[in-house]
Amino acid sequence: MSENIQPQVRIRPAKEEDLEEVCNIERKSFPTSWPKSSFKYLLIQESNIFLVALKEGETVAYAIATVENNFSFNRIFERKGHLLKLAVDEMMRGQGIGSFLLRSLIEKLKGKGIDRIKLETRVQNYKARRFYKQHGFMGRELVKSYYPDGEDAVLMEKEID
Repeated sequence: MSENIQPQVRIRPAKEEDLEEVCNIERKSFPTSWPKSSFKYLLIQESNIFLVALKEGETVAYAIATVENNFSFNRIFERKGHLLKLAVDEMMRGQGIGSFLLRSLIEKLKGKGIDRIKLETRVQNYKARRFYKQHGFMGRELVKSYYPDGEDAVLMEKEID
């Protein structure tokens, strides 16, 4: 489906002038939304990929991932992508924009040498869990009381081809 929307939707790196609309989408999409200052901070960090999807010049979705450098349990250094946020304006959902945006973000991570990406989503957010599963993410573990309101999260991961 998203191949059909590519001529109508353009993905590009976020700019500071996108943040107001990003915050509007954020507030409508998540029970506990991040403040504009958090997005502004993420925008200027070089280790982050912050993309917006534009349709007819309007911001209709955004996604943010960061590159994490970790030592695994056996002391092997690894770099992993961490999807921090992905949201589509509620009036634009179901059109393939989220899929197009996620694929674009994964391509950017691959360009940075990342071969695995993780994310957390609310246990009760069945639509998000189904969306990520359709894109090859697998549930790895339950993270108790992950969110500020005490709700648990499911940690999901995907190997990037």
